[in-house]
Amino acid sequence: MTKSINELQSQTISWLRFPLIMCVIFIHNSQLGDTPYPLVSTENISLALLANYFRIWMSWVLTHISVPCFFVISGFLFFLKTPELTMDVYKTKMKKRFFTLLIPYIIWNIIPLFILIGIKLNKPLLHGWTWNQYANYIIQMFTDHGFLELFWKWNTWGGYYDNWLGFRVLSSGPYNLPLWYLRDLIIISVLTPILYILLKKFGKWLLALLVILYFGNITSPMPGTGTTVLLYFGTGAYLAINRRNIIVEFRKIEKPCYILAIIFMLFATYYNGNRSLIGHYFYCGYILTGVVSAFNLASHLLENNKVKVHTILTSSVFFIYAFHTNWIVSIYDSILNKVLMLVGIDPINMITYITTPFAKAAICIIVCILIDRYFPKIGKLLTGNRS
Repeated sequence: MTKSINELQSQTISWLRFPLIMCVIFIHNSQLGDTPYPLVSTENISLALLANYFRIWMSWVLTHISVPCFFVISGFLFFLKTPELTMDVYKTKMKKRFFTLLIPYIIWNIIPLFILIGIKLNKPLLHGWTWNQYANYIIQMFTDHGFLELFWKWNTWGGYYDNWLGFRVLSSGPYNLPLWYLRDLIIISVLTPILYILLKKFGKWLLALLVILYFGNITSPMPGTGTTVLLYFGTGAYLAINRRNIIVEFRKIEKPCYILAIIFMLFATYYNGNRSLIGHYFYCGYILTGVVSAFNLASHLLENNKVKVHTILTSSVFFIYAFHTNWIVSIYDSILNKVLMLVGIDPINMITYITTPFAKAAICIIVCILIDRYFPKIGKLLTGNRS
């Protein structure tokens, strides 16, 4: 091994960030089409059906290891070199995260809201709305949701089936929907003293209980305390608290995880991912083994010099995450679709489905580079001083 194991661990965490954020963009890729469920006979097979299954595999299954991986990384880095979480250490970490998490979270939820309010100015200026109608539209938007919901649960989704306790679980997110992860990360960071005590006292037993709850879809309704957050953030935290190396620990179960991840992934795709009850079990199995497999695969690629960490890509990850659903990036979809329709090509096709996420990422990276170059103080504010 040419690299030290700690160096390999650090490089793996850094390198994984960009592929994982690309997975997030594919998850949010809107061109999914109708959902085939289930594929019951070979008579139903068609190119369109296979294309839909590819989209389900890509956007509803394969890429869903991204957020759990990010939680593992966040939990690990929170406790890295912090085996003892004293009050002074906790206060220092919270002060840092006020600038790296909370400030960007507030800003990136307000930006798209003000952009929408600005876009709607075309109604009174060009489409005959009175200014009272425009004002009432804005007021009604906040009446329907409440201003504080802008930062809490403006959007909801999920509830596809009953869990083991007989009720359906809804997920929620703020106005800038992808920032639900950042919201949950802020909350679990605040609650780390409690998690720290539980992990020190119960360790693997706590993680085992969380795995059971995870499969049963039994979770807390409060954002930031859900089973998924606790399980994966807790896994990273547990490894760091006990001074374990992620690569060393995950390689102990490398081969079975590769095999199980492939099997679970195929069945999860067949049964519609996390949108059906039976698919949920395969989905959970895939995520658990897929997270381990992602770290192992990345570490081997780095160890054998097949890939390397690119600073520009790594430093752009947070900006891509916060910006990729913004209207400036989404306008790419509108322009591309119009061009394709003009030349007689269906906009909902595999070429646009595959290329759109990469085009959006490229736009985000370019904008991020330009802001860093010409408005560096704004860039640091927008990314929590990450760029």
